[in-house]
Amino acid sequence: MSEVRVSAVPKELVPNIWPQVEQYVRDAVAHSQGKYETEDVLALVLEYDYPLWIAFDGDDIKGAVITRFIDYPRKRCLSLEMCGGKESAVWKKPMLDMLRNWAKDNKCDAIEAHGRVGWERVFRDEGYKATLQSFELPLDIQE
Repeated sequence: MSEVRVSAVPKELVPNIWPQVEQYVRDAVAHSQGKYETEDVLALVLEYDYPLWIAFDGDDIKGAVITRFIDYPRKRCLSLEMCGGKESAVWKKPMLDMLRNWAKDNKCDAIEAHGRVGWERVFRDEGYKATLQSFELPLDIQE
């Protein structure tokens, strides 16, 4: 059995890799409450500093994560903006190990993510805990 590897995708290779991760991104975008479409995420990766990370076993890409740095007045965080894939139990730990090292190398104080409540279960064994949840209140509530 081969080992899952994790790598950042150089921007110039993103167009070659994108067809293999687009569905993972599309699945994540479906939970963005209309904030993104898949092509918006591709633009963030290609035009801004939103690295695309992949977990792969040979030619099989099992997962994709898109990150960015957020600089708060007193803290720097690596934010997990989008995450998706298949067989997450196989690639979650190698991906998080790589992202932890990337965050440390870039002087981050923490890794943060916002997402559905179920992500807490996914990351609990990695030491993550839910500190807050994001909620969105629609402006056009009908009574």
